[in-house]
Amino acid sequence: MTKGLKTLQKLREMELDGLRRELAVFYQEVDAIEAKERELSQQLVDEQIYLTRLEGMTSYAMFAQSAREWQNTLAQQKVEVEAKITSKMMQISAAFEALKTVQIAQEKADMSHAAKRDKAEQDAADEAALTQYARQNAHS
Repeated sequence: MTKGLKTLQKLREMELDGLRRELAVFYQEVDAIEAKERELSQQLVDEQIYLTRLEGMTSYAMFAQSAREWQNTLAQQKVEVEAKITSKMMQISAAFEALKTVQIAQEKADMSHAAKRDKAEQDAADEAALTQYARQNAHS
């Protein structure tokens, strides 16, 4: 039984590791989106500075509109990835709970096995002591 539990524990650990790797990918996606948002913000500032020097304010309006659309797209992507993160965190929580259940069962099985072994050793020691006592009393 303990071999089966150990195998199940390994499977649960592998499942949990896989889910954590998937979660890391989602966090990387959020980081990439946030980097794009920072880049866009910087481009907006650069464009504003550039256009204040020139008389090209009409081109800035078109740029600003496309920048707003890009910001909205990035914000939507970020919301979608954060929803995936939340879902993955729930899966990780469930997988962790399943792993802990198997670990607790394994610990109980190990303790039961150790208790049986200790009892068998104590019984053998008691038997040896009784046998030796009986021999000593038989010779006296």
